[in-house]
Amino acid sequence: PLKPRVRPERSKQFYYDDGAAVIIVSRVLYRLHPSILGKRSPILGTMFTLPQKGERSGTLLASAEGFDDDHPILLPYPHFTIQKFDHLLTYLFVGPSSYPMDDQFLLNILDLSHFLDIADGVEFVIQTFDARTEFNAVLKFRLAHKYRIMKWLEPALHEMLKWSGAVFTQQDAIDLGFHVFYEIISTKSKVEELWKGMAYNTPELVRGILCPVRRYEKCKAVWEDVWWSELGRHILHPGWSTAGQLVKEQLNETMIPGVCPGCQLATV
Repeated sequence: PLKPRVRPERSKQFYYDDGAAVIIVSRVLYRLHPSILGKRSPILGTMFTLPQKGERSGTLLASAEGFDDDHPILLPYPHFTIQKFDHLLTYLFVGPSSYPMDDQFLLNILDLSHFLDIADGVEFVIQTFDARTEFNAVLKFRLAHKYRIMKWLEPALHEMLKWSGAVFTQQDAIDLGFHVFYEIISTKSKVEELWKGMAYNTPELVRGILCPVRRYEKCKAVWEDVWWSELGRHILHPGWSTAGQLVKEQLNETMIPGVCPGCQLATV
């Protein structure tokens, strides 16, 4: 026997009696204010101004989409789910004190705001994540790539390149996708080889204009000894980017005993 048709239920929070448009997402009905939604989303604004089925001479007939519970406007899956739409409406119609502020709430707002061109919704999520003391680099990269948040791309990649291979989880690899994960690991390997080469191979000491040839040979010997025993190992430090910058600053501020200032300044 055929199963009886399940009648959609009205949203307990977002079915306004004075609303002018009935929307259905999955099995839940929403009665909302088109003018308010249209101001926040150009896409929704356009949708509400399009002629609906059953409309005649500017008069909304009983059979028009959005007129009542029996003729709602359908927002299709998978772009719209009950949870996503509830979260978006919470952001649009309820005060910040009621925002859950967990990751799922923010991700749902970002997804629908991006899809519906709600600029302030996208900016709200960006600012919220930026204000956090911890923002997972994998998640940051995924969101930056999917929603074209360009200012997050470089910091996320830079952070992941500092991770050891053991830091990445299997879920990280799945979330990033094989191609991106492979490129990150491959780049890390190339950078590590470059570090080792820089640490092992002493850069050539440039002879200062006022440094005699005989003195230059002594400067060069001291430079090679100091590089091997002191400077080169900083490049292999786990915090190589910070340590490398510190080495350069120290070389600019401190003279190496046995190396004439002209040679050191010309090299640095």
